[in-house]
Amino acid sequence: MRRWLYRAVLQGYTERSRKFFHSSRLTYMYAVAIAIAVFSVVMQVQADTHTTTQSSTTGTTMPTTAAAMPVSSQPTECQTQPAGNSFNGKLSNSDLFNGKLRDDGSFNGHPRLLYGCNFIPAKWNRYDTARDERSFEKIREMGGTHTWLELGWEAIESLPGQWSFKDPDRYLELMRKHQLEPIGYMGRTPEWALPESEKYNPRAYYRVPADEKYEQEFIRYCKRVATRYRGKVKYYQFWNEPNGCGWVQDGCRNMDQYALYTRWMTVWYKAMKEADPDCVLGGGVIDYPVGLPDGYKYLEGMYQCGAKDYMDAVSIHPYDKRGGTLHWQAILDTRRVMIEHGDGDKPIWVTEYGWQTTDEASKVRRLTEVLTALNSPEYAYVTIATYLSLNDPPNERSFGLCHDDLSPRPSYDAFKEFTTKNSSDKNHKSARKEGTEALVLPHPR
Repeated sequence: MRRWLYRAVLQGYTERSRKFFHSSRLTYMYAVAIAIAVFSVVMQVQADTHTTTQSSTTGTTMPTTAAAMPVSSQPTECQTQPAGNSFNGKLSNSDLFNGKLRDDGSFNGHPRLLYGCNFIPAKWNRYDTARDERSFEKIREMGGTHTWLELGWEAIESLPGQWSFKDPDRYLELMRKHQLEPIGYMGRTPEWALPESEKYNPRAYYRVPADEKYEQEFIRYCKRVATRYRGKVKYYQFWNEPNGCGWVQDGCRNMDQYALYTRWMTVWYKAMKEADPDCVLGGGVIDYPVGLPDGYKYLEGMYQCGAKDYMDAVSIHPYDKRGGTLHWQAILDTRRVMIEHGDGDKPIWVTEYGWQTTDEASKVRRLTEVLTALNSPEYAYVTIATYLSLNDPPNERSFGLCHDDLSPRPSYDAFKEFTTKNSSDKNHKSARKEGTEALVLPHPR
């Protein structure tokens, strides 16, 4: 989600702006020429594109342009892979737990990390870094199983050949101390590796992959991360919401950009596996909220581009911002596409979910319903689930389970109460007891 990139974008904009204007020393006439050129491009885009798009966040129709960032050698088509049987993405209630979607036993004994919660780095809110350990303590105290570990290329190798693992090493040490499984986040492009046309774009590093001439440098980054954390970090995911606001096209309109994403995901997967064959790699990281009825088409496109052999799991963000719990239909649609492409034995990761509300009673109810449902056998193929954040991200009030000072909100206490009753020593198995009344699970919307 854009909330995860807020702080980095703000800092990046300031630094890149300073670097551009102080180093270039443009003359007055050169500046005027640039302004005229930019104005001409904008006017041409407005003349050529008068499309509308459905907002994945609000579900409202709004005007937009389809202008794409000029990425070098951007693939637009793939060789069609065997696509299985097509479907319309709508499942009836009678199909909800049919034999095709139910786990066939593939996930028996599979580790399940359903009680995750992401921490907000102290530096994002300008707190002392000592606060980070308190965050990990709070996650563990509420029964949390895992949290995210930022391993972005832009932060690790900000200049060619100059590596810094200071922050991830410190976070990982604290996670291990508090027995939290790290979920590594990889992606983001350092300025020096961007296409020339994007060098001074403050948003490009989290939306644009490397220029193809830097592919070997990208591979080096992947191998260096996998080698350094082999045996310490098992799970990784690549990029963040490339079908939405985290990829190359403006207006968060990237549902048709799966070819470019799959191309770089494949490079990432091969490099990571070469350095650490035991790591588990999640692809997609698809923004799939209520209001986006056909998000599965992005995953279908990835399969058509050959993604099947280059992801061990599919990661999605099935938010429901319209008063419900999760976008359950998104989970089912994702599962069905995977089965149709022979990936029924691979898990789904729900690496973000949550609700931005001051109504804590509502948040408690939703949280309890989600954790109960995900613990059921019907969703055995969901092996990772992560609440968005322990406390509020910058400019995203009321999302967190805790206040800014890390004092618990009622939703934190509800999370802790649930994990106490359904602890990890039971291997996160179904919350339904044998011989009890069947659990009533949410129907897809």
